[in-house]
Amino acid sequence: MRRRLLCAVALAGTAFAATPIAKHITQVVDPGADAVVTLRGYDTDGDVLSADVSSLPASGVLSQLSKVFSKFGYDPKKGSAAKAGAAVTGSNNRLHYARPTYDAEFATGKWATFGYTVSDGSATSREATVTLVPPSLNLVATAFDTSNEAWTVVRNGPGNAAAAHDASSFGSALNRFVIATDELIAKDGATGLETNASRWMFQSPPAYSGNQGASYKGSLEFTLGALAGDLTVPSMAHNLVEIECAYCDVNEGVTLAFPIWNATAFDGATTSYSISLDEAAGWIKDPKNTLLQWPTPTQCEMIEVLSGITAIRILGDFTDWYESIALDAVALKAPASGISEVPVCAQHTPDASTCTCA
Repeated sequence: MRRRLLCAVALAGTAFAATPIAKHITQVVDPGADAVVTLRGYDTDGDVLSADVSSLPASGVLSQLSKVFSKFGYDPKKGSAAKAGAAVTGSNNRLHYARPTYDAEFATGKWATFGYTVSDGSATSREATVTLVPPSLNLVATAFDTSNEAWTVVRNGPGNAAAAHDASSFGSALNRFVIATDELIAKDGATGLETNASRWMFQSPPAYSGNQGASYKGSLEFTLGALAGDLTVPSMAHNLVEIECAYCDVNEGVTLAFPIWNATAFDGATTSYSISLDEAAGWIKDPKNTLLQWPTPTQCEMIEVLSGITAIRILGDFTDWYESIALDAVALKAPASGISEVPVCAQHTPDASTCTCA
């Protein structure tokens, strides 16, 4: 699988009509409500754009606008059912979305997604995604109410292991969670002290993988607590969070990290984190060379990684000794706005000197 985000390149002395861009959109839909979704195309030539539905939502009903609402703004809004591959007939490239009828007040993830393209009559954009989320803004979330929900523990000895589920409660902020304890401890030959041979982390299940680009400038939220161990002097030379995209940079792979020194200190007391998914919020990029410093990722790199996540890892090993750490209430969230756009990002190509996001 080869992944590269599209970059529109203007070569010197060459004139061409720009290919239009369909914007990735995230829209909040309240429980029990429906929504009118405006598809947002962009064209540098200023051409009038039409839109086509390229894929339908897996839940809920996507429809064309009724003629009376499309023309005059009067109810009913809902018209005929939308079909994949069909043109959008509503004025201003709008569609109607009706949520499923079940009570989703406690939704742990997005309602649904669907795809669309825009065209200027001569060129058609790449597919963009509309993501419909509940007021919680959750794209995917884990409460650990009844199981470990396929979370694992990595870098804690040979192989990966399932994170242990615990149905206990330690106050309101740590209630049913997963827990792990150091397994790989080695004795330092010089000092005789037992220390960690590696730093273990909790790793996300497949539900967090794939295109989570709607989380750009949203947040990753989670709660940590220590059930055993002395965390009064934690090590500060590690990453609190890592987000990996194995297919980014044309299969070379990219890992972004949020270092522990940029986060709220963890002394073992139950602590809730909300880490902004903005490249300027303190994220760094693995240069894949131990001699080089980890630079700040570009906007393009941040969006590309979030659009192709293969793993999210959260630190559980904060000291050089034994500790038992609990993880609870993990959520990948969209930005806190009713309707938001993810920039369509471009990555360098061999003949491109600049690269921007539109």
